[in-house]
Amino acid sequence: MALLRLGLNGLFQRMTAHQQFDLGINRTRNSARCANSNADRLKETSASTSRGRATRLAHAQHNTLGLVNELVALIPYSDQRLQPQRTKLYVFISIFVCLLISGLVVFFLFPRSVVVTDDGIRVVLVKFDNNNSRVFIDMTSTLNISNSNFYTVSVDSLTCQVQYMKTVIGTKQLSNVSVIPPLSEKQVNYTVRMEFSGSLTYVYTFCTMPSIKVHNIVVFMQTTVKSSYLGHPSQNSLEAYRYLDCGSNSTVYRRPPLNH
Repeated sequence: MALLRLGLNGLFQRMTAHQQFDLGINRTRNSARCANSNADRLKETSASTSRGRATRLAHAQHNTLGLVNELVALIPYSDQRLQPQRTKLYVFISIFVCLLISGLVVFFLFPRSVVVTDDGIRVVLVKFDNNNSRVFIDMTSTLNISNSNFYTVSVDSLTCQVQYMKTVIGTKQLSNVSVIPPLSEKQVNYTVRMEFSGSLTYVYTFCTMPSIKVHNIVVFMQTTVKSSYLGHPSQNSLEAYRYLDCGSNSTVYRRPPLNH
């Protein structure tokens, strides 16, 4: 019995040693697990803390930028940035360029008057109606039209009236006469037919009288020329006396001897 007890005690002691060893291992494992858990928690806490710091830093920077945008800088009066160089020169050049462009526009587009001058008679044709004692005279005259503008001038109409002893003996009207190029001159020819009849039959007697060598008569001409350029209408009027030989045809170039 004593031996049995001793054997049981030894067995119990060995079992207790093994249990204590296993218990120590389990405790060690638990400690390691706790350490790992604590490390993970520390890492998460550190990461959260870092993110919080980054967020706070970003907000701080944003607020700082907002404050910077609202700040007012104080610059000394003697600072060179307050005294830009060549300002007067740039202003003078700008004013000069504007004046130059304005002057050129006015110079080229300012309307100048169209000059119309009488260049005399070109051709005179005389016809007689012996049965009715009438005289017909076809007179071709010339006008010089000068355009001193830098753009084209359109001659819209030409009207002519011829009088003899305050009696109208012939009229002529032309439309869309001509177009005058810039800075140029152009001649315009027109023919007016005059008729001496009715109360003027004595002109037939005078023009056919053989005893008179020169059968000169004087007629009065009124000519009106209307033109336009850049929407600006213009009108020129001419008045002149014409000396005509009604006894024969004449094609000699004649300038008006007398203008009225």
